[in-house]
Amino acid sequence: MCSLILCFPSAVYAGLASPLSVSNQSPLVQIHGLPAMGRALLLPDGQLESELSIDVTSHFIRQQHGSETLLLDGESYRYALRFAYGCGDRLEIGLELPYLRHTAGQLDSFIDDWHDVFSLPTAGRENVPVDQLLFFYERSGMQDLALTQTSEGLGDLRLNAAWQLQDESGAGTTAIALHGSLKLPTGESEKLTGSGGLDVALWLSAARQRRVSWGNLTLLGSLGLLALGDGDVLRGQQRSLVGFGGLGFALQPWQRVRLQIQADFHSSFYDQSHLRGVDSASLQLATGGALTFGKADELELAVVEDLSSDTAPDVVFHAAWRHRF
Repeated sequence: MCSLILCFPSAVYAGLASPLSVSNQSPLVQIHGLPAMGRALLLPDGQLESELSIDVTSHFIRQQHGSETLLLDGESYRYALRFAYGCGDRLEIGLELPYLRHTAGQLDSFIDDWHDVFSLPTAGRENVPVDQLLFFYERSGMQDLALTQTSEGLGDLRLNAAWQLQDESGAGTTAIALHGSLKLPTGESEKLTGSGGLDVALWLSAARQRRVSWGNLTLLGSLGLLALGDGDVLRGQQRSLVGFGGLGFALQPWQRVRLQIQADFHSSFYDQSHLRGVDSASLQLATGGALTFGKADELELAVVEDLSSDTAPDVVFHAAWRHRF
């Protein structure tokens, strides 16, 4: 019975796989306009897609070098409502409105137990209070960041557009799209729900699919640049240009099931620092996939971890529900 359900055709989400919609959730990074990889095959003319996502993030980075100290200890919850609409044969437009909450959270004990069971390094978690919120950065005697109380609010609104450069999806092979986004400073930098600056991103996304013996295998990739406006967080250290991209694989053994693994990277957002948590390129790994329900709904799930230590959060639990009209 389960096999029949899984193999029953899905009219809407068939075709080339989309990448996992994840990005670096560090409190010093997620305030900027760093986009997710973005799909290579855009929506057809007249189709509307809505998405509601949540990213639950556990932070712990503690570093010190000379007069410089960084401590990121706490949890963040990012809820995002996104809409995308296909206009004509090649254009897709959309917007994304996030809501963020930084708090002490409740995941520390679970993560400590996980580290104990698998004998994983703790990076000093055992030396700080459990379930505290402290985002702190000091350099040369100046406190540039000090968040100790729960903060929440609307994040920075993003306006998105994409243009289909190549589409061989009818043959089930290749698609390439050019994406652009504009992040408006609608959040509050004091609460770390926004950067205080206007950011512009431009990037390419591509997908190449082939049929293998165990299903459809898709190679996914993206590469782009992010131009940062004058923000209010670590103002004197913020860079003006950031490179980013990603590479992933998606395996679809059944029509309604997709399994994925994906690596995302970006260059440093800040300079003038000896700390990896501030001035370093980042690399993170996401594993998960998606399940399709009915004719128009898809649930995406993923767990994201840092591959380059102290450049991204310890762990992020990601979920997104999409519906196409």
